Amino acid sequence: MSDVWAGSRDADAAVASKAEVEVTSSVGLLNGTEVPTSAIGHAASATPIRPLGLCRGAVGLIGAALALCVLLTESPGRPLASRFGSRAFRGDIHLAAGNFAVLSDSISSSSQTFAGCDYGYRQPCIGPLNVEGQRRLWLIQAGADTPGKTSAPVTVRECNSVAVPMTGRAYFGDACTPSHAPFYSPQLYANILFSGQAFSYTVDVSAADCGCIVALYLVSMRHNHDEPGSCGSDYYCDANTVCGVACDEYDVMEASKYAFHATAHSRSDRSGLGSGLGGQATGLNVKDYHPGSECIDTDRPFQVEAYFPPGNMMVITLSQHGRDCTPQAFGVRYPGIDASLMRGMTPVISYWSAPDTGWFDGPAYTPDAPSMCATSKPSKCGRVAHFSDFKVGPPRWPIPTLPPAPLPPAWTYQVGGQSNFSGSSGVGDPLHEALRRSHPNCTDPDPVHCLT
Repeated sequence: MSDVWAGSRDADAAVASKAEVEVTSSVGLLNGTEVPTSAIGHAASATPIRPLGLCRGAVGLIGAALALCVLLTESPGRPLASRFGSRAFRGDIHLAAGNFAVLSDSISSSSQTFAGCDYGYRQPCIGPLNVEGQRRLWLIQAGADTPGKTSAPVTVRECNSVAVPMTGRAYFGDACTPSHAPFYSPQLYANILFSGQAFSYTVDVSAADCGCIVALYLVSMRHNHDEPGSCGSDYYCDANTVCGVACDEYDVMEASKYAFHATAHSRSDRSGLGSGLGGQATGLNVKDYHPGSECIDTDRPFQVEAYFPPGNMMVITLSQHGRDCTPQAFGVRYPGIDASLMRGMTPVISYWSAPDTGWFDGPAYTPDAPSMCATSKPSKCGRVAHFSDFKVGPPRWPIPTLPPAPLPPAWTYQVGGQSNFSGSSGVGDPLHEALRRSHPNCTDPDPVHCLT
């Protein structure tokens, strides 16, 4: 374990009782010496802990592991939270139980281990990634960008700076892939508990012109146990079933130099509810976000903070070092955010383009939207987008006032594979209605897919 990670400890863990510290320390033994013990905000699985089963497997381990069994099995009628107090300790217990019961045979013994930040790991293991507030994480290359289309290789330098080329996609992992097939399993992926936390990072979208989209989003990949999907069987899922598997998706950022969307989707809501700038999105002013702006100059790197306070909210705040303007804050209320985040979600980063992105960065389907991109220009997309300085912790910025959450959408399907995307009010979604009119020969149930 490196000195940097060995010294990492949340304030809750600092005041934990002696018994808690002993059991927290045993987590590193259960997972192998490679994984530091400060697993704050993580849960390896949503599966309920079974103390007796955990103890059977722990027989023969050294005294620290046995202490874990004693504490897990005492007072079985009491809830875990009352037995183990601090948030950091509860995260470690979930990690230990999930890793020992599920991962010890399939991951700990076969995944590639840390050999240095810029060591040449074997794909699809990209390399280790430092995320402040978490133990060491990893980046895992997608099996494919879309079915049958290769995902360009993502790279990471110095465990911090991530370069995402066009068509590249990567997943945050608790462990990295093995050096031999089969490479993918859902237990590899990070399952971060973002509820009540802020997720922040620095991003450079200066390469993303009209029609180019740099994305960071959260999906429920760790909970997709049964469907490998059609993108190299990497268990990827999202709200638009790009690889054939649907799951909840929270788009912290879909961005270019001219547009920025933050959108919440349930697994059954492909349109979702969004906020920001471009297309139908509102909440971010065009004068505060564009190349050369005095607030967020998109030709330079800027900072993104996504805060998830209680109340089914996702709050996005944009700022930029060296700028005196007020940080730009916007967001959404959306049913189910709290429940999804409490189960844990996996961050995903990607960079992609399409020949028709008026829904995102221009007025093609919303005439009253700012005229930022009259046409998409995928040929002008720069080669690489950059991310760095990831952090999970308390929010830096205050919460803006957000509108009430809407009712969950109702979805009905028509004959011939055509979908009627109708909301609870019975009014059709204008984006999908416009997309269907502009692509009359498209037979995909979701017309957004006709753009790619």
